[in-house]
Amino acid sequence: MAEDWTDRHVARWRDHWLDLDFDEQVEGAFARMSRISHYLRHAKQRAVAEVGLTDFEYDTLHVLMIRDTPGSASPTEPGRRDSPSPAPG
Repeated sequence: MAEDWTDRHVARWRDHWLDLDFDEQVEGAFARMSRISHYLRHAKQRAVAEVGLTDFEYDTLHVLMIRDTPGSASPTEPGRRDSPSPAPG
């Protein structure tokens, strides 16, 4: 298999942490997950911007739509559990 970004990342850090137990598989998995997370975060930002929303507006709408009663909540309800909003609960 061809060497990719993660393989090069692990190779760069392999000898850097001589005093720690460096697990190449764990570091590789973490690096891949971080890269995927970065990609998804930016893809979401682009998609949200295309429809004229901010991240906060999208996150609020998402919380409202995944409820047991989609689309309705009291003003403080979204802040009570699993809300990205800093609203007090």
